[in-house]
Amino acid sequence: MTHNRPSKGMALAVSLAVAGSVSRTTVSHELIGARPYEPIRNASICDLPPHTNNLLKTAATTMSTQAITTHGVVTSGRGNARKHIAENAHEIRLLINEVLFPGSLNLILERPLFFSNATALRFANTQRLLWPGKLNQVPVWFYRWQQTPLHVLEVLSGTKLRDRLNLKDGDVIEIEIDQMHVTPITRTSHLAWLALWAGRADWAYTHDRYYWRTRPLAIDLGATQDNGEHHPVRTLAKYIYGGVKRVPVIGPAAMRFRNTLQAEDGRGNQEDRYVFAREDLDSCRTPADREFTRIRNILNYTKTSGSAYSATQYPAGYHTLEIFGHQLKGQRDPRLRFRNLGVNFSGKRILDIGTNQGGMLFAIRDQIELGVGIDFDHRMVNAANRLAASTGADNLHFFVFDLERDPLDLISDLVPNGRIDIIFLLSVCMWIHNWRSVIRFCADTADVMVFESNGSDEQQSNQEIELRTHFSSVRIIEDSSEDDPTQKRRKLFLCEEAQTKRVARSQALQSVPAAN
Repeated sequence: MTHNRPSKGMALAVSLAVAGSVSRTTVSHELIGARPYEPIRNASICDLPPHTNNLLKTAATTMSTQAITTHGVVTSGRGNARKHIAENAHEIRLLINEVLFPGSLNLILERPLFFSNATALRFANTQRLLWPGKLNQVPVWFYRWQQTPLHVLEVLSGTKLRDRLNLKDGDVIEIEIDQMHVTPITRTSHLAWLALWAGRADWAYTHDRYYWRTRPLAIDLGATQDNGEHHPVRTLAKYIYGGVKRVPVIGPAAMRFRNTLQAEDGRGNQEDRYVFAREDLDSCRTPADREFTRIRNILNYTKTSGSAYSATQYPAGYHTLEIFGHQLKGQRDPRLRFRNLGVNFSGKRILDIGTNQGGMLFAIRDQIELGVGIDFDHRMVNAANRLAASTGADNLHFFVFDLERDPLDLISDLVPNGRIDIIFLLSVCMWIHNWRSVIRFCADTADVMVFESNGSDEQQSNQEIELRTHFSSVRIIEDSSEDDPTQKRRKLFLCEEAQTKRVARSQALQSVPAAN
């Protein structure tokens, strides 16, 4: 007899139920595997290099008598802070009038703390945050990004803190922060944090797979520094549904039922929709700043679609985009999706079906002759055309097109001269009923198709079967979508030599008279 493993959603529901019985007391050192607290030699401001004194004195003057004190365990990080500080060095210097050491001290806090987003100093398109505080009485800057787990804290300074304070992994150190910079954690967020991190707090740095797999759930449940609206009940229902949809027969039926409900004029989904607020241009100092803000407004408006691919929690939406030297993070990075493809796009004419904001085409615009993207959502198409106009991408064109309602043959008429070398059909098929016809159209139109499957295991298997019906060569390039932390079960295929074109070429060769 075999036993089915419980889904992640079921397991989470059980975990939250268990966590509900845990009192809201301070997390012990044993919970995070720390050594008992031992005082560490303090370093005064006078001990520090002269060029850091201004920064630390500034932090010290902001500390009121209403301070919160807790402890953290020193641990090794991933080295990302060095990159973030280097990339944003100029902006940080303007913000705090000092130069920071390129690196951070990583701490696992003894209890979760939610720092106030309202009092934070922000950089990197407001996605990274700083608060003044003290570490063993030394003024420093506490650093987080929006998706930081509530027990993780990184510390920045003008000096290398490990050397200055003689710290090593496992040391326990005192941190102090003004009460104005700390916001009470809701009971729901606290329970969610317990379910995800109790007994494994250090996994935030030591277990990458666990960290990336749980991050979307932590964001949805309010167990990170992100300050968006959270709906725990709906989130639990979503993850339970995620487990159900993989069950044969029941899963596909559940997905069709959900899609039907979502298609009925958006009823039942209004509360989950992204609330758009246009950013005012009055605070922009230069024409370039105003243009960048306008584009951000248009990108943010695409998130009001309420669709699963609107990527409301990411600055750029679905695709990571490069705009005026700024990188806006999206749910998926086109460069990562291309990395193992091995296709030469030089001089090619590309059709991107389901283009979203056009991120896949923008990533290769300097290589290709022409790129045409189609999408049924006018918001996405508007954003893509606006980006093309602002970035001078004259070889990219985007159109509104409904695959289920508009004639598929009309797609070729949207492409100048009608010639298409390569088609992108990426994570589209589960959303449309006529996906087989769309794949057939692609095989009849281009010699090469880059295809990403999506949906349940059964749906993706059927999509692969359909690919092999129409293409002689179908290769799996990636057997999981690791570039997307929210959905990693999709597969990337390179499809070449369409059957219909191969037959047509064979018939043409047979019709040529033999040479005498």
